[in-house]
Amino acid sequence: MSSFTSSRQESTKPRLSDSSGYEEDVDPSVVPPDTVQRTYSIVNTGSHVNFRIHDGGSQSPCVYYINNSMFTPGTPDVQLLEGDSRDGPMVAFAKFHNLSAHVTIGLGDPASDSVVCEELHKVSKIAHSEYVFETSENRSGKRRKYIWRRTVGKNLHANYACLDGATGNVVAYFLNSGLKSWKKAGKLQVTSNEGVRFERLLLVTLMAIREKESRNAWYVGGFVAGTAGPH
Repeated sequence: MSSFTSSRQESTKPRLSDSSGYEEDVDPSVVPPDTVQRTYSIVNTGSHVNFRIHDGGSQSPCVYYINNSMFTPGTPDVQLLEGDSRDGPMVAFAKFHNLSAHVTIGLGDPASDSVVCEELHKVSKIAHSEYVFETSENRSGKRRKYIWRRTVGKNLHANYACLDGATGNVVAYFLNSGLKSWKKAGKLQVTSNEGVRFERLLLVTLMAIREKESRNAWYVGGFVAGTAGPH
């Protein structure tokens, strides 16, 4: 299990090291408040399949809608739509591939000729615990690698940290609500200031990983029970 630490001498940015076990003096489920640039609250819809994303707390304005599509051919599996419903324009997407753990991601509508696609690669061998993607959608405009790594919170619920591959700094951290709330899925705390397009990539890659895990858990449960079907 990785550790969530903050470098007090060299940088105020939170870091996630490769050592085993969390630092005893750091709460692994809380990002230092002075490092948070933006918080997105992710809330289940009535179906508990799709989500609404609020800019701030769950009572703040809804800025995005996550539509998860499983049975419509040619449609991205995870769609980040602007606004509070599935009628909004698609601003980012993730497309799954049969017999592959990798995911195609992009900003904009996949039907557009100008859309640029990237790959979200699963690098962990078995569990969905580590994914990597690259993008130049940041303030520097330079291509950089980012790593989503699963961590474990206080109540053993899966949280996720997104790391800058070059520096090891935590650029975002997802806190899973777990059993504390049936309606709230969790919150994404962004500690970097790389712009709206980068934050959309953070959201769509995070939700793609969660959807991958959800489908995998359903498939495993279905096979154990001797049946299969959508979640």
